[in-house]
Amino acid sequence: IKGEDYAVIAVANQKGGVAKTTTTHNLGVALAAAGKKVLMVDLDSQASLTISTGLEPLEMPAYHVDVLRKEAAPIGECVYPITERLHIISSIIDLAHGDGTPFQGQSGEDFGSRVEAIRESYDFILIDCPPQLSILTINALSCADGVVIPVKTDYLPIVD
Repeated sequence: IKGEDYAVIAVANQKGGVAKTTTTHNLGVALAAAGKKVLMVDLDSQASLTISTGLEPLEMPAYHVDVLRKEAAPIGECVYPITERLHIISSIIDLAHGDGTPFQGQSGEDFGSRVEAIRESYDFILIDCPPQLSILTINALSCADGVVIPVKTDYLPIVD
């Protein structure tokens, strides 16, 4: 991505185990090390991105699920600083219940407007998507400027 603009990038693939979380985390750390201000958003109910940063999901003060609920918390209250330039909105197992049922707007407008509210505070917002085409993935894709789709170079992913 070139230029001085900020970018929202979703890291998505319907298949699990293809390095979505690893890609999101390593890209976030590398961009922060290069002087960019980065927000990582963990949309997977397994909270692997949150765990990979060394954080315990159940000990976080707020989660992105709090932003998506009908009685939404301001997105800024859900941001947790890992370093000066690298921040995260963590995930929690609550996302596994109902896949979007307790959330506002099925179209992604609510999630997109919340991301838009903090977009200019970051050079990059990286969204780690769950391993399925769920309402959460659709929300992430709807507000992303681009998508990274990690794939394994095994036989089946090549022919699919």
